[in-house]
Amino acid sequence: MILSTASPYKFPAAVLAAIGGKTGGDEFAQMDSLASLTGVPVPRALASLRGKKELHGDVIGVGEIIPYIQRKLSEE
Repeated sequence: MILSTASPYKFPAAVLAAIGGKTGGDEFAQMDSLASLTGVPVPRALASLRGKKELHGDVIGVGEIIPYIQRKLSEE
């Protein structure tokens, strides 16, 4: 018996790689591939994200957290 606490659709590339699937394309293409391979539909909440605007795209290093927050607060 295998138990899981996270949907495989939250990590589609890793799951596809683990089961021998192709990991190309964006996350939505990977979720589609995973659904095709397993027969398990993409969860509605994740599927509904397709086509929505990305709201938060900043990526910062650990050492940049405090200056980043300060800069964001000063922009308000």
